[in-house]
Amino acid sequence: MKLKALLLVLAAAGALPLAAQADIGNGKALYSKDCMSCHRSIAGGDGSSLFTRPNRHVTSLGGLDKQVKRCRANTGLSLSDNQLKDIVDYLNATYYKFAK
Repeated sequence: MKLKALLLVLAAAGALPLAAQADIGNGKALYSKDCMSCHRSIAGGDGSSLFTRPNRHVTSLGGLDKQVKRCRANTGLSLSDNQLKDIVDYLNATYYKFAK
């Protein structure tokens, strides 16, 4: 029990990582660099209508995660799982607002 408490204190102090935290700013930059051009070609404008249309296909946070992974597979982008999490969290914070 004492070891667990010590590990939590060290993680909170930044000495140990608890888990990879999403970086929404990085997600926005990655989306702009790697995703936006394809979304623009599909939806026009800045591509955001894919996220805001009434009949959008993504209806949950899990569905958003699967869709972003599907996009990575379809486009052949070499994005890490952490980078995908950043993109998912950026899209969720900006457009979807699904509960975590």
